[in-house]
This record gives sequence, C-alpha cells and structure tokens, in this order.
Amino acid sequence: MKKNRLDDVSRSVSGRLRPVTAFETLLGQKASPARLLEAARGALSAIDRDAVAALEQLITDLDESVVRKLSELEADIGDLARANGWRLEGIWPTFQVERGIELRVEAMKRIVRVAGQAIDGTDVDAIGDAIRQAVRDLVPKGFSAHDMLEQLRRSHVALRPEGGQIPILELYGRFVIDIQTQRFWKDARADRFIGLSLDQFRARLSRMLEDGATVARDGSEFRMLPPLDPKDALFVYQPGESRFGYVGRIEFVARAR
Repeated sequence: MKKNRLDDVSRSVSGRLRPVTAFETLLGQKASPARLLEAARGALSAIDRDAVAALEQLITDLDESVVRKLSELEADIGDLARANGWRLEGIWPTFQVERGIELRVEAMKRIVRVAGQAIDGTDVDAIGDAIRQAVRDLVPKGFSAHDMLEQLRRSHVALRPEGGQIPILELYGRFVIDIQTQRFWKDARADRFIGLSLDQFRARLSRMLEDGATVARDGSEFRMLPPLDPKDALFVYQPGESRFGYVGRIEFVARAR
C-alpha cells in the first residue's frame, strides 16, 4: 500500500470520526447533559455508511501492509546487518548477531525478539535500535580473552575443586558471582552490581575461543561438551568448526606431559 493512499484514507476516517472523539472527550470531562446531548447527536451523524466503509478500507490496507512487511523481514534484517557491519548467522526464523545476540522472528505474533525483548516485527527502525543497544554492551573495549579464560577457570575450581564437568549454565551463574567487586560484597546495592547477560557471556566466550585462549596458566585445557538436554545448553559459536553448536558442559583438563 502506498503511503499517500494510507494518508488519504487516514485523513478521511479521522475527519469523519472527529465528532465521536469529541463526544468521548466530553464524557471524560463529565460535561452537562445538554452538551453531551449535542455531542452525541453529532457523533451519531458521523457514523454513517461512508465512515464505516472508509474505516474498513483502512483496516484492509493496513493488514496488507503488515503482511508485506513481514514477508520482507528476512531481507530487512540482512540489510540492517550489512549497513551496520554486524556479523549475521543462522537461518529463518532464528539468527545470531555478532555471535552473541539471538534474534528470533515470531511471524504469527508479528514480533521480533532481540535478546528476548519483543519488538514490533513491522518496525525495522525499532528492530535496528534494539540490536544496536544490545551490540554496544556485548564485548567491552579492552576485552582480554586470557583474562576471561582465567576467570572461567577460577569459577570452575570454586564449583568443583576436584575437577570434572560442570553444566555451562551453572558455571555462568558462578562466573557472574565471581566478577563482583569487594565493594559490592561490602554493600550489595544494585548500583554496585556488575551485570552480565547470557548474550554477553555467549559473545565473550565466542571471542575468547576466536582469540585462541584455551589453555589456562596452570596448563589445563578448556573444553566444551554437548548437552545431555538441549534446554540446559547454550548456543555458542565454535571457531574450530566455523559454526554454532549447543554446549552443555565445561571442563578443564590437565594436558599430558
């Protein structure tokens, strides 16, 4: 539907329904019975066959516009990625942006979820803004892959000093606890808490692997294993295989001497 046609229909409907709006306003203001009577008669005269037809046409045109926008959504997402220099992977309806942010299209609901946030699927600008916001905080400047690896190792040891496999989501939870500062633990206020979303953890884990940081200072090797149950897994980019895969468990294994 062309924009000027939509504007024409919208103006037509708006003009015809203005008396109805005026009546609703007076109702809200608890106007006098005489003023309400006059407004009600004006509203009744406005609701004629032409007004109904114009409104029905507007609904039809808008519905066609929504269907068309949703059919173009995959191409629009690709255009957004190219225009902003984002890495985009995955297939319809689930994509990964910058190897950390999940973008999932729910066409039946006419929404797009960006890192879990529901966005109007027909509003490409809003989708782009949501992705930009998520990307901005994904991997911090000065990120150190080896520091990330060492913190993972410390969190792993805290959970299982004797070694072994740990569910990745359990390790993530411990990792979040361990990155808090002493200042936070002395006074655990929200403004002192260092947040780390699951998308941020995924992206930083992927970056760590891309940078080749897999052997900790104590000589143990970081390994990822498949999940026993996909619902307990994290979808992570695995550079060695150039693809995303479900990771369910993490372990640090002493290398043979």
